[in-house]
Amino acid sequence: MDVLEKKKTKMQKTAQKTKKAKPRVKNQKASDRKMTDKINSVQKEGEHSRNRDEERARKREARRRKVRRQKIAIVVVVVLLLVGIGSSIVFCLPALRVSRKLSAGDKYTRNSDYQMAQTSYEEALQIDPTTVKAYRCLAQNDLAQNDSTAAKEILYTGWETTQDEGLLNYYCTVILNEAVAELNDKICNMGTVDKCVQVLEKNPANADAISLLDTCYKRLFRKEDENPVCTLFMDEDVSTESCQYDAYEQNVRRMYAVYVSQPSDELLACLTHYMLLDAEQIYFTSAHAESYLTLLKEINQTINNTQVTDLIACLDKAMEMKQYFAGMFGEFEDGNFESAKDFILTNEYQELRDSFINGNSGYWAGSDFIPVNQDNLVLHYGENGYQFSFLDYNDYENTQGVITVWGNVQMDDGVQRTSISYEPASENGEYYPHKEYVIIYCYTNVGNAAQHMPQMNFHFETRTTTEEGMTTDAIFDWGGEHEWEKSY
Repeated sequence: MDVLEKKKTKMQKTAQKTKKAKPRVKNQKASDRKMTDKINSVQKEGEHSRNRDEERARKREARRRKVRRQKIAIVVVVVLLLVGIGSSIVFCLPALRVSRKLSAGDKYTRNSDYQMAQTSYEEALQIDPTTVKAYRCLAQNDLAQNDSTAAKEILYTGWETTQDEGLLNYYCTVILNEAVAELNDKICNMGTVDKCVQVLEKNPANADAISLLDTCYKRLFRKEDENPVCTLFMDEDVSTESCQYDAYEQNVRRMYAVYVSQPSDELLACLTHYMLLDAEQIYFTSAHAESYLTLLKEINQTINNTQVTDLIACLDKAMEMKQYFAGMFGEFEDGNFESAKDFILTNEYQELRDSFINGNSGYWAGSDFIPVNQDNLVLHYGENGYQFSFLDYNDYENTQGVITVWGNVQMDDGVQRTSISYEPASENGEYYPHKEYVIIYCYTNVGNAAQHMPQMNFHFETRTTTEEGMTTDAIFDWGGEHEWEKSY
């Protein structure tokens, strides 16, 4: 109980005592009024005191609330600062920065703004070079701009950096799509084959690459049109590399390397096809034919294919014949036609002549007049397997000279003639005048005007063809006792 209540209680007790005493009649009312006023005064003082205490309490509560609000405000500010700092840190994390760049690039791509898209994707790679999506998106942008070369480069770089198989598969798909486009456009060449081999080098089990290689092979070597001749491996001029043989050999060697590293029946079948070249006719520049033979021998040591072995035997025979006639080319080029006399009388030459006459020339295809040259070789494939031949003068305008073996039946009183001829390279690239030198060993009459007797002797003819026709300067019993000349 507070002070005011105590005073009030005390005064009430005093009043009660006064009532119990013998009342005084005089001045009783005045006394009561004073007491009442005093009580009212005390009550007012108590009320005022309570109001003052309540006011103080309100002020104390107001101060407490203010302090509490300040503390809360401080806490909020601190929290906000911490959140802001944390947000800034998170906002600057590499993963989020990359995500923002990728999103920006995607937006630019949708608007076909490929330059800005490229910049965004490249910036993503600068932040994190292992971002697979950035490489993929850059490649897609390049392809959208018909730049498959750039797309392949970025995909391969991405694969090297990340080793992501998806990027490698995408890279292979872009390459194979290029090959398919070339096949569809009918411009298949060794570059098309190269694309398929590139894919095999990255993924030897890629069935699509092997399938496309088979398609390329059919387009390149199995001619189905009116001209069955494949000229991929013959240079227009022996002095200048202009054909696709070198590219072919590189592709085959790369295929072989893939097979050695990861053998499979499918890849072996594909490799064997490319080795055999079972086209009806394939023209080779002579040097390329020699390289081809070397290639076959090297690879067949591993695959040991019987058909390849037969092809090797055919080409070995061709190289043997080429070497056999090499000396005579030198003699003829030097104008030493006399040397042909001994050459055509050798058993080897006459056996060669008879093999054509009798139709058992083996790997060497031909009959009657069989050309030989040092410039090129023709590989034949048919029912009888592989054979070879050489182009004659009219089939190759840049020839350095042609020797012709006469393998036809020419009898003089039952004696078979032995003949050979030589056509030198044209002068100044012009066919006319065209020269042909013919050496014949035959059984004919020789002698003087008084007497002729049949005996073996040589004839030498120089045939000159011009636009007007041909003239022949002949020497009979050439080098003999009764040599004589005639022109016609």
